[in-house]
Amino acid sequence: MADKTIKIGKKEFYNVEALAGMLFIPVDTVRKYIRKGKIKAIKVGKRYLVSKENLEAFLEGIGWKWKMAVYNREEKREKARINAQKRYDKQLDICWKKGLLPKSKLILLKTKNFLYKMIDK
Repeated sequence: MADKTIKIGKKEFYNVEALAGMLFIPVDTVRKYIRKGKIKAIKVGKRYLVSKENLEAFLEGIGWKWKMAVYNREEKREKARINAQKRYDKQLDICWKKGLLPKSKLILLKTKNFLYKMIDK
């Protein structure tokens, strides 16, 4: 069954596959949350359907955890980028001190790297 939103009357329902796609988690995890009662759902035949209201209630309950996880991930990426830049600058300075790079080449490489960073943002 493909990712679907099912509309019954004025209510919207999502199947397990659609929820997994929206939450970026495996389908089995969604089913586990339903069985444990973390997500309220109704069972129709062999399939679970989750109303939009129940999905929103679930997200409000874990919202702060979700935001912290995203924030921490972004913070770690930024720290890694800064550390990589420091290592790169240190290597350039070592090469220049050993005489492997002329001063003009060192300035060019540092400027070029800075410009690449500006373009990426």
